[in-house]
Amino acid sequence: MRESLKKNLIYYMAGLSALICFYAFTGNAFMYFPGKVHGYDKDSISFPQYIKRLITYNKVYPFIKYNQNYIEWSDYSSVSGFYNKIKLTQSRKLKILHIGDSHVQADIFTGYIRNQLQDLLGEGGRGFVFPYAAASTHAAYDYKTYCNGKWDFSRNIQPYPAYEMGITGATIHTEDSSASFKLIFPSWALKDNFNVLKIYCRRSPESFNLKLKASGVNSPLYIDCNSFNDKLYIEIKLPKASDTLEFFVNKTDTAQKSFDCYGLLIETSEDKGVLYNSVGINGAGLSSILKEDLLLYQLSELKPDLVILDLGLNDFYKVAFNSADIEKNLSNIIDIIQRASPDASIILCDGQDVYYRYWDEVNCKNYADLMREIAFRKGCAFYDYYNICGGQYSMQKWKSNKLANYDMVHLTPSGYNIRGELFLNALLNSYYLSLTKPELKTLIATKEFSDTAKIKIQVASKNIPEIKDTDVTASSIKELSQVWKTQTYYYQIKSGDNLGAVAIKYGVNVKQLQKWNGLKGTSIMAGKTLVIYKQTLTYDNGTQQSINTQTTTPIQPKKIIPVQTKTQTTNTVTTTKTNKYKVANGDNLWLIARKFGTTVDKIKKLNNMKSDALKIGMVLIIK
Repeated sequence: MRESLKKNLIYYMAGLSALICFYAFTGNAFMYFPGKVHGYDKDSISFPQYIKRLITYNKVYPFIKYNQNYIEWSDYSSVSGFYNKIKLTQSRKLKILHIGDSHVQADIFTGYIRNQLQDLLGEGGRGFVFPYAAASTHAAYDYKTYCNGKWDFSRNIQPYPAYEMGITGATIHTEDSSASFKLIFPSWALKDNFNVLKIYCRRSPESFNLKLKASGVNSPLYIDCNSFNDKLYIEIKLPKASDTLEFFVNKTDTAQKSFDCYGLLIETSEDKGVLYNSVGINGAGLSSILKEDLLLYQLSELKPDLVILDLGLNDFYKVAFNSADIEKNLSNIIDIIQRASPDASIILCDGQDVYYRYWDEVNCKNYADLMREIAFRKGCAFYDYYNICGGQYSMQKWKSNKLANYDMVHLTPSGYNIRGELFLNALLNSYYLSLTKPELKTLIATKEFSDTAKIKIQVASKNIPEIKDTDVTASSIKELSQVWKTQTYYYQIKSGDNLGAVAIKYGVNVKQLQKWNGLKGTSIMAGKTLVIYKQTLTYDNGTQQSINTQTTTPIQPKKIIPVQTKTQTTNTVTTTKTNKYKVANGDNLWLIARKFGTTVDKIKKLNNMKSDALKIGMVLIIK
């Protein structure tokens, strides 16, 4: 009997040793045991066969190039940091920031990616949300927003935003001490442990405080917003996630004048899982991101492990393709990210094929080629939506399969779910290669994998529930038809004037005048000139919406220097022909450049100027 037990023990130890040797040979840091996710334990994230089994598709379409669906890199170091951190999500939070335009604001496909990654790697929170109703736009698919009182706002697509913005690309501002806003989530949207709320707002002695009513919390919470500290946000820990968050402006001191909110972040208190932030603004382009004054500072605080730049269509949709401007803006954004978060990996995404008035936008191909070149030159990875989704004329195929909307720019909910599935599987495909082919220093999918080769595609045995939108897709399409119109005024200050009076005359507020004119205080000097922007939204049906919230009808001042009128859409700028400007007392090149929406260098070049010196009465040529 003892001999039999001894033999069995020897066989068991030999088998265990062989298994340990197998894992040591394959280079996997974790043992594989049956567990909770797809029959595997979450620690098996380092096991290649586990990753391979996760790469499935709910449905296969002949025009999609599944065998080239990879995140690409010229140098593996551009993604190695992120892929190494994937293995650590049980001991540290994996932070992802996905920046985009209307496709991302709706959050349907990014929400799909978030849900699937959190199912795989653990839940780290909902990420950034925003009180979009106060900014005159729609929220994401998984929550609604409401507001009361008088609110002004800035969005990064405005020609001349009046308020500082950060990661979310929007800011709401009120001087109404009775104003409020509310966010409501359906019961399925938030897990109970999504109970940490970070409020990103302006901290100043002049800022209103807040009162928060949260579902599941018996008494209101009073939040101090007017004292400085070393953080960019105010953190509140709730007993559990609240599906209704209602914020009321709370003026507690006569020194308090206004309130600015840059967004809210919802996450878990535990340092593990995935925190997937998606931030998009309808109509945003690369130049829009560069209007976000607080981006560098908020990125430095957030410290994302991966930043996905998923925009650029609006930089050439309906307008000429300017490769120099695209390259300059994209390079500047990358520089900001790398400076703020040097350890973050960056993935640049091109866009799908799109149509404009039944004509295919051929510059989508040019943009894809330019994006790839910039990505590899700047040490970033690249995802080729354009090629993978079918290339030129493929949007027609997406539409005929009920995957694209009638505008042939936006997708249907089913189409966005496929887009999310493709990106998620591209991450997993490339991660799988990094585990099985660590010697692969460069990955170019079109070179590694032929688009005609037949490959075995795993179709999911169970249908993954589709993310449904409510009205967000329709709202995105509506906002695509918006035109931002800006009337520019120049007001010469008279003796006895003050900023408040000038603001009332033009239907703007003091903070806007300060922002537009680079004023740190409220003091102004007679003879100086103020620039004022009146911005309105015009729709295709001719209706208008002013973004200024002053109730007093603007009085046209008597002294107005003849103005240059600009009409700017979310995608293009149209200006009058060459202007001539006579230099007045108090002028300088920077102010003049701001007035006409140009730069100091351009003015100097047009006028053959070797210095910045100006003389009263001299006439400048300005385009």
